[in-house]
Amino acid sequence: MHTPVGCFGKDADTFMAVHIQFMARGAHGDCHRDDETDLTLAGWLKARLSDSGLKAGSPTRYEWGFEIPIRAKGYEYFAGLSTRKNSRSNWHLFLERRMSIRDRLQGKSLPVTEPMALLLQEIIAQEPDFRVVSVQERW
Repeated sequence: MHTPVGCFGKDADTFMAVHIQFMARGAHGDCHRDDETDLTLAGWLKARLSDSGLKAGSPTRYEWGFEIPIRAKGYEYFAGLSTRKNSRSNWHLFLERRMSIRDRLQGKSLPVTEPMALLLQEIIAQEPDFRVVSVQERW
């Protein structure tokens, strides 16, 4: 069985993370969170990542939402996608990357200017029904 990674798993100290909050209108914002809506949005994100030439794995369902593994430029990332059950349009995208020993010793975090974080922001911004609300290192 696959164990959740990053901030959601036991190895939170070995990951760097960026949190992107975005608002959704239209098909994703007009209904309450449910498995079907989450899977549709996770599938949409996987398709956009693949369209960008990245190797994006199939979304895996967890109690908090979905995780999509991504491989790019020698790094392995994990994109977590979730919202609160009572939220109609407030979505959260967590980008995580395993830290090297050097990064951990230097106390580095994943910067919001990380190319993968910028790509995710661009993908969200290109969707007419989505609007990026905030981007933060860790959270």
